[in-house]
Amino acid sequence: MQNSARNTSGKLTHYEPQSVRVPLEKVLSRIKADPPQSGLSLHRDLPTTCPECAGMGWLAVVNEYGFQRMKDGKPEIRRCPCQSGADEKLIAARLRNIDGLTDAERQVEFLWFNVTPDNRDGFQAVVAATQDMRRPHGFVVLSGPPGIGKTMLSMCAVNDARSRGYASVYMTAKDLLDHLRASIAPDANTTYDARWELITKASVLAIDELSLTAAKPWAIEQLEELIGIRYRRIGDMLTIIATNHPIDSFTPKLTSRFSDRLVVRPNLGTLDFRKWRSQP
Repeated sequence: MQNSARNTSGKLTHYEPQSVRVPLEKVLSRIKADPPQSGLSLHRDLPTTCPECAGMGWLAVVNEYGFQRMKDGKPEIRRCPCQSGADEKLIAARLRNIDGLTDAERQVEFLWFNVTPDNRDGFQAVVAATQDMRRPHGFVVLSGPPGIGKTMLSMCAVNDARSRGYASVYMTAKDLLDHLRASIAPDANTTYDARWELITKASVLAIDELSLTAAKPWAIEQLEELIGIRYRRIGDMLTIIATNHPIDSFTPKLTSRFSDRLVVRPNLGTLDFRKWRSQP
């Protein structure tokens, strides 16, 4: 088809259009800088990665009649299962920032643990809970005198799960409470709810040196609530509690949790490896 236009005298004149070559990179940069305003996605014809959420990452929560449920005056939504891998990585990165392990302790592995006839059952119980084929889950309470390997087993479990991509964290009870308490400081960069959610959602949580000696009511309340939440998720996440105190020395609520039939309380013997290693 010929192209024409009128000149200044009013006559029609013909012209040949000139092709202009524009680099592809420049075209793409213009598209990114000034996307189409029609509201249509450039990738609308491409299949989405998830048929449930269409790539949005969230799902609407509906009632039994199929209507959108509301919460606090806002539509209630939930995370799509397709985002579990991405969420796990995000939580793992944040937990690493509050982890109580040193660089050297992050290298500790189950192979380093000195297995004896007395502690073999306890060792195997922690390994089984950590390396479960589905995912780490369960509730393990390690109690006994100092030096029998409670701390090392807890570190091994956290490091092993973390090496397989699970969000895991090791903290002493004191550090855990200090971390939550710091959220009320004027210069806190995260809220209490955010810190609380981070700990409760960890795939593996190891709390070492649990003690209620001189603990204030606020601390006891936080520990009872945290352990209660973790206990109810016993099939989805692993919680390891290490303490030098007898189980019945805690509050009735904690003692009840620790004594439950679903909680593993392995025997680690009485050999103090610290003294044993120091012998010539």
